[in-house]
Amino acid sequence: MRLAQVPPPAARTGIRAALFLARRSISFFTGHSIITLKSGEKLFGTDTGTLDLPPGNGGFASLITFTGGTGAMANATGQIRLRSELDAVSGTTSGDYIGTVCRPQ
Repeated sequence: MRLAQVPPPAARTGIRAALFLARRSISFFTGHSIITLKSGEKLFGTDTGTLDLPPGNGGFASLITFTGGTGAMANATGQIRLRSELDAVSGTTSGDYIGTVCRPQ
């Protein structure tokens, strides 16, 4: 996974600067995901999203686009959206996953 920190403003003032500084804990990332199903088959995907580390709100959002897998998921396609809250102290997350996985018959 590759994280990209939002750079600080060079010379911003007023409300725009305040809004930017309030959001500067947000990082953007891209990466690859491997999801193992109960059956043992795997789904492979590319991942993009945002991560808001403390002192921010501690949340993240991601979109995984499936590019295949193993077994019955070998030619899987589709996407899932993840939205979650991160508890940095315990190292746990909780949230929801919404999307569709399609596989050929």
